[in-house]
Amino acid sequence: MKFSLAIRTKDGLLVENLGVHARDEEHACDKIRKVYLNCDIIFCKVMNAHAQEDNASIENIISMISKEDEK
Repeated sequence: MKFSLAIRTKDGLLVENLGVHARDEEHACDKIRKVYLNCDIIFCKVMNAHAQEDNASIENIISMISKEDEK
């Protein structure tokens, strides 16, 4: 799953739209806390990863390759 987070760093800076792949929300927050030490997590939400995965399905990739071969 992919998560989008907004945090406030220990220096008080707001950082938004941090994307991280993780198995759940707690794991995503732990990953961010390892990079941004002593940060406050403002929000963490699940991104719609399935919409992007659908566009890159194996059928679509094969179709694109077939079209390239026809040119």
